[in-house]
Amino acid sequence: MIAPARADDRLYYVGAALEAALEARWGGPLLAQAPELEVTR
Repeated sequence: MIAPARADDRLYYVGAALEAALEARWGGPLLAQAPELEVTR
């Protein structure tokens, strides 16, 4: 997604609406459904 110069707020509104729609459909935040990642060094 792109927005005109100095109109980043439009992207935030679209992102918030998309996130709300997906959370309603998936029953929670996407990250809550992601498998735990194992960190190795």
